[in-house]
Amino acid sequence: MKTDLLEYKRDVWQFLEKIEPGKNYTVVNLCKPENQDDFIEAIKEYMESLPWQGYVTFNHDYSKFYRMYPPVIG
Repeated sequence: MKTDLLEYKRDVWQFLEKIEPGKNYTVVNLCKPENQDDFIEAIKEYMESLPWQGYVTFNHDYSKFYRMYPPVIG
């Protein structure tokens, strides 16, 4: 895997760690058109790596995503 792609994924994952729960994000507003597929794949990998998909979910066509509020326990 190219170093540039790994760095890109790291940047996307860091962004995901900071997004606000309950707020919708639109893919086309966050990355260049030529990076959309890599951006979406990085988010999918992030989701696959965490329980409950890191509380991140996409809409049906992967054009928008959001972070859910984690459940309150206790």
